[in-house]
Amino acid sequence: APIHSIDQLQIIDPLIGHGSVGHYFKTIAVEKSSHILRDLSLLVELYIEQQIAFKPFYLTNLLLWLAILAVLNAALKLDLSSPRTRYCLLFLVALAPAFTHSIAQVSGRGLLMSCLCILIATYKMQRMSSPTQERARHFYEALFFYLASLLCDYTFMAWPLWAIWYLNKTSKSQAKNFRLTALALVLLFTTLPIISASLSSP
Repeated sequence: APIHSIDQLQIIDPLIGHGSVGHYFKTIAVEKSSHILRDLSLLVELYIEQQIAFKPFYLTNLLLWLAILAVLNAALKLDLSSPRTRYCLLFLVALAPAFTHSIAQVSGRGLLMSCLCILIATYKMQRMSSPTQERARHFYEALFFYLASLLCDYTFMAWPLWAIWYLNKTSKSQAKNFRLTALALVLLFTTLPIISASLSSP
């Protein structure tokens, strides 16, 4: 399928100008790109297009959408005992305009990737009720995927607010205070630069 002209002009053409991943990283500080993981995924697909004359952009978006539903289903299983309720929620999310529109647009790649990362982070937070030796691992994996989501899109940058609430509600670990502090600091040092950049941009 042809790429929308706006996506071609605003996203694809600038990436074609880089020519390679190495050149992209050399200019990233100058251009102040805020969607690094999204751009890298598109650069890989541009390379695939050059090699086999196939544009995988929308196929990748569709696979990301399916992965989002799979992770969401796994997360809902931990808290919902009713399969009927779970499937109804999955159906509503699957057909939400934010996702259906994102699948059909290259510019939606960042939202899909960010949503997948934040759902994995959420699932990891839910798994912190597992045995003590695995709690720390799930916590740091959740932080990793949250930070990865910010490199795709800023849509879910306030996720630590939910994570702090959830951790305070469910955790009985002696390390709870440390983890709450860590989440609060992560929220502070990720949102303030984003808000500052947004206010200073024309």
